[in-house]
Formats: sequence, structure tokens, C-alpha cells
Amino acid sequence: MKEETRIARTDTAESSMAVRARDNRLVSRTLAGDDEAFEDLVRFYYDRLRALVFHHLHREDELDDALQDIFLKAYKALPRFRKRSNFYTWLFRIASNYCIDRLRKRRLELVSLDGAEGRDAIEARLPSSPRWLRRWRY
Repeated sequence: MKEETRIARTDTAESSMAVRARDNRLVSRTLAGDDEAFEDLVRFYYDRLRALVFHHLHREDELDDALQDIFLKAYKALPRFRKRSNFYTWLFRIASNYCIDRLRKRRLELVSLDGAEGRDAIEARLPSSPRWLRRWRY
């Protein structure tokens, strides 16, 4: 292995360890009541999380509310952070689960069945039956 490659890998590992140590210190300070420490965590990961959430939701108008909800969930769940993984990995999982839930809720829009337009809207949303299913109509 080339000397430059070995040095680059060592530097990356050290910086990863430094980031993990920094995050763990900030988590500990937050749990001790220092809210400015959590603000630092938000500042460090805001842009990365914003990109992740936009990638999932694809809606600029939902982005700010989603980020606020995610960071609030993380803040409330912080006592359960075990420090076995990186803080960003844990935060990423919270954000991913939030986005999945938000996308599920989008699909559950309610349509009134009282009028003809309600039935038409439902029928328009139903997928057509696959060919293999059509031959077993009841």
C-alpha cells in the first residue's frame, strides 16, 4: 500500500473518532442541561439532515416543519442514545423513520364516498388488476 493512502486512511479514521468524541461530549452536556450543546449538534448536522429529508419528501414547503419535528424527537429521545453508534447514524435513523411515516400519511388522504365524484376519485386511484388476477374474477 502506498504511504499516502495509509496516511489518508489514518487521518480519516482519526477525524471520525474525533467527530464521535465531540458528538458524545455534546450529548453528555445536553443531558446535563446545557441546551447550547444541542444547538451545536443541530448546527453541525442541519445541512446534511436537510438534504436527506428533501431527498425523501421532495417538498420544500414541508422541509422546515419536518426538520423541526426530527430535531425535537431526537432531543426527547437523547437519554436513550447508547453511544454505540455515531450520533449522526442515530439521528439519520430518526429522520428516515420520520420521512417514512410522513410519506405513509400522504397516501392516506381521505376521500368522501357520499357523492359520485368521491367514487370516481377512489376508482381513479385503484390500480388496474394484473392480468393473472382478472381470470379469477368472482
